Amino acid sequence: MPHYKRSDFIAKEYNPLHLAYLAGIIDGEGCIHIGYYFNKSQNRATYHTLIQVTSTDKPLIEWLSNKFGGKAALYTKAQTPKNSRQIPYVWKITGDDLTHLCRLVLPFMISKKDQIKIMIKMRETFYDQHEPKKGQQGIQPMSQELINFRHSLMSELRSLHCRKGRGKSLSIPCALSPSA
Repeated sequence: MPHYKRSDFIAKEYNPLHLAYLAGIIDGEGCIHIGYYFNKSQNRATYHTLIQVTSTDKPLIEWLSNKFGGKAALYTKAQTPKNSRQIPYVWKITGDDLTHLCRLVLPFMISKKDQIKIMIKMRETFYDQHEPKKGQQGIQPMSQELINFRHSLMSELRSLHCRKGRGKSLSIPCALSPSA
């Protein structure tokens, strides 16, 4: 049984046909994303993960939200492309729900199977990271080894997004020692 970090997370079971359909939607319309922000003042890198599906088909987005959880929303006017003739809707899934769904849809994935595998590896780095340590509060700093590993996964995922091999090179953030 996979380890999940939150004690309140309940792994749901889904109909295999629904999972196969979700895999097809992700393969065709999904965005598998790993991002980060490095806060220089706090000397801390923060990574985030999500899968997003954007569509002008409101019933599809509602079905995804009702069936698999996550968040469904309407694009704001500022987010809507100027050449769009219809209103785009978006469905996003993050956290333990994302990890669970990635593991379940993996056998059904075709074109984004490698991206889902990378996402699973990335999500596994989140477990036990935020466990409270005796005498310390708040988010604990990450080791440089963990930052390097997460950054390599993010770079690998981004390289799979690139068309015809064009991609950005990413600099690796440095975890400074607490005494610096």
